[in-house]
Amino acid sequence: MAFSWIDFQKPIVIAHRGAPALGPENTAFGFSAALMAGADAIETDVRQTQDGKLVCFHDADLLRLTGSPLRIDEIAYDQLKDIYPCIMLLEEALEAKGHAGLLLDLKVRDPQSALALCTALRSVTDKSSLLLGPRSIPLARELKKLMPDRAILGFTDSPDHIDEWADSGAHWLRLWEADFTLEYIDLVRSRNMKIAVMTGDWRPHDKRTRVQRDVGSIDQPALASLLQLGLDAVLLDDPRLMAVNRSLLSS
Repeated sequence: MAFSWIDFQKPIVIAHRGAPALGPENTAFGFSAALMAGADAIETDVRQTQDGKLVCFHDADLLRLTGSPLRIDEIAYDQLKDIYPCIMLLEEALEAKGHAGLLLDLKVRDPQSALALCTALRSVTDKSSLLLGPRSIPLARELKKLMPDRAILGFTDSPDHIDEWADSGAHWLRLWEADFTLEYIDLVRSRNMKIAVMTGDWRPHDKRTRVQRDVGSIDQPALASLLQLGLDAVLLDDPRLMAVNRSLLSS
């Protein structure tokens, strides 16, 4: 049975970047390892190359993973493939996910990229298994017009825009672990959106943050605390961490 972002058993375990704790991030190997480790769904990043190909890659450039300073949007796909052979096209990611859910973190913002995304997703038959993740409200509105039958998750960095995301047509909202509080939970629920919590923090050196862990990382006590608050999905680098907590929830 294909995964559905609408009909699901809570909480959904989402392998962040295809589980980099188990294999290279955003790769077919990582996808396979994540699914074997018990992930219900996989989150992967989507960028566009200079020649219009949609690829699964997190950073704007190749520096961190290859040492090359070249930007993804400044080189053609064939050159990118030569530099980083394990990179996946979006079409390959759709195949590699199998029957699992797939959350697309869209690192694209312009309408032309939205059209390219529509073309890439046109042949997907299990539409309920895909969750589109725009990072801007204008792109969310554009996707809602172009693909009204697809579920949308708002990748917001601030919980202060909950109403705007709801008005854009988003069905889900990504909250950072530090922002997963009763106040914001109530606000999201009041707008009939589901909540996916991103573990860790992208501001590890910011003294204001309440989470001193890297993005995607978490320990068992912190994970158990999140589950107690009633999240719908959790993004983490290692899906195996959910095994103990799921047994506790079912006991």
